[in-house]
Amino acid sequence: MNVNARVLVVRARDGAEALAAALHARGVEALVAPLTRQRALAVSDLDALVARCEWVAFASAAAVEFLGVRVDSLGVKRVAAVGPASARALSALGSRVLVPPEGAHDGAGLAKALLAAGARRVLVPRAKDGRDELVDALRAAGVEVDAPAVYETVAAPGAAESLEAALGAGPRAVALSAPSSARALVDVAAALSPARLALVRALPAACIGETTAAAARALGLTVAAVAASPSVEALADAAAALVR
Repeated sequence: MNVNARVLVVRARDGAEALAAALHARGVEALVAPLTRQRALAVSDLDALVARCEWVAFASAAAVEFLGVRVDSLGVKRVAAVGPASARALSALGSRVLVPPEGAHDGAGLAKALLAAGARRVLVPRAKDGRDELVDALRAAGVEVDAPAVYETVAAPGAAESLEAALGAGPRAVALSAPSSARALVDVAAALSPARLALVRALPAACIGETTAAAARALGLTVAAVAASPSVEALADAAAALVR
């Protein structure tokens, strides 16, 4: 492994493991600094929302984690996932999953797949303050959508210490898997010092998709690459290319 090929990984710890492994397989050291974590939110009428829907559409693997078992236990048969990671998590529960075709693993692609399948009532469990692309596209097409927040992203314990240690190890790039990761990186770095904020803004960033890239640019980060597809493997490819 090239000791100078180091990439900062700031996603939540459970998701960081897969990205770190993918980077390692490409000869890159992952400097993991979990800055966020996800926690469940209570939804009082969730069973009623599940019962009235025709489809449940998952736009993230995290949404599967917080609602997948509940949906499976209630016998929902029509389930859709934005991409391979979400689909794998659902398949582990025994669900048959509709997934958009390769190259369309985003909210717009999932909406298109659901519309092609004739969906008229869709439940979209999502993050608090999550992206509206899927919900807006479905509603614009006349679909009835319920979109309860089932989880939220919050600061991880020890985030400042984790980031300081990772930055001290000399990363040459950063991998960003969500707008929330970009926001957390800037917020925690700014709390450390102006010098640390300047450092993270100067690091070449590889982003998992255009939505994350747009959020990163708005925060003053240096977007140098966007993954070919919204997957851990593609993000690892993009990040590894920045440090070779």
